[in-house]
Amino acid sequence: MQVYMPHTHTYSDQNILIQISMIYEMMNIDSQSPVTLDGLDLLLKRTDGKNILVMRSLKQLDMEHQRRKPDQQAKNSFQKDEKDMGRHASKIIVEGDIMGEKAHETIGDLRKMYIKGEPVEFVSKLSLEYGVNKVVIEELNINSVKGRPYHFQYGMHLVEYIEY
Repeated sequence: MQVYMPHTHTYSDQNILIQISMIYEMMNIDSQSPVTLDGLDLLLKRTDGKNILVMRSLKQLDMEHQRRKPDQQAKNSFQKDEKDMGRHASKIIVEGDIMGEKAHETIGDLRKMYIKGEPVEFVSKLSLEYGVNKVVIEELNINSVKGRPYHFQYGMHLVEYIEY
């Protein structure tokens, strides 16, 4: 799922409105596929009729999913070739934008989840397909967009939490 926001050097209201309408169109297409992290929607648009309270969009949602195979050196004569030994914990990369008057609250929620370091519930089309239910936020980067006080870009590295 890719949402593209063109980068412009002028920050006029007209450019911002065009970018926001492009994001709305992309979000309408992707609204069938919710993406949530511990109940926090990462694809969301909420207005009060006149102002955008909060809008969240995704630029990237990728998953690395690998199977484990035995070492060639560790084989003995009783082991079959290419034995499937399960899989490694899945790694997920999430990048997106958070905009609107309540963007600071969303940023605060993400930071709290990261600082706690505890597993949180993750729901997306990819996670349902691969059976990933809980993740730990391994890395969180948040940047404010210059010239736009209520616009933040974020990136997260999530690692699947597996209970033993």
